[in-house]
Amino acid sequence: MRPILRAEGLSKAFGRLLAVSGVNLEVAAGSIHAIIGPNGAGKSTLFDLLSGAKRPDRGRVYFLDKEITHIAVEERIRLGLSRTFQVPQVFTNLTARENLIIALEAAHSLSSYPWPRKSRFLEEEASALLERLGLEEQASRLVGELAHGDQRLVEIGLALCLRPKLLLLDEPTAGMSDAETWRTVQTLKSLHREEGLTLLFIEHDMAVVFGIADRVTVLHLGEVLAEGTPDEIAKDEKVQAAYLGEEVMAG
Repeated sequence: MRPILRAEGLSKAFGRLLAVSGVNLEVAAGSIHAIIGPNGAGKSTLFDLLSGAKRPDRGRVYFLDKEITHIAVEERIRLGLSRTFQVPQVFTNLTARENLIIALEAAHSLSSYPWPRKSRFLEEEASALLERLGLEEQASRLVGELAHGDQRLVEIGLALCLRPKLLLLDEPTAGMSDAETWRTVQTLKSLHREEGLTLLFIEHDMAVVFGIADRVTVLHLGEVLAEGTPDEIAKDEKVQAAYLGEEVMAG
């Protein structure tokens, strides 16, 4: 599969701290690609460089074979690249449905998709998205009153309103219970399977990583330590020694 996203030699320093150093990355179209590593490995900084939130000191980023290294976040969204964050970026004082309607209205100006502006269409689209996310029963509740897992699903819904081709997920299951994690994983698998959405995600839960990822990139001190299939990463001695230890070695 050809890469939907490609990074070449990305580097970013903050003062004397080299957060990302010479990172090369290819994300195949239609894949589920995980980025792992301990705190301070440079994962979120790499996401900032890919999404346009920060500019690299060196290196280039390509999306759909177009160089996007220096273009704004909004233009990347128009091209089909969206992102979620470690802490849900939602309107807690509005309902789940209202959150999605606002995002759909914003998508009209940010996306190249030819949106109709009728309010009935927006409500129908929001309802359909809530159903896909399994949030129908939460539609009229304030997001601030929802469980953490449901808030994360609402944020994923906001990103989906932009009709992305590639969705960057920054620790999508962080802080979730086992039940919430399972539900979120099933939702992501469904979105990938039914809509052909390419997913690039940061994750600390190795059960999630090895359960859904096609490819895994391991970062260590801002550099790529290893890259391969989940099985290859689980058997990689450098990765075992640096991050995963007895749990992965035991299978």
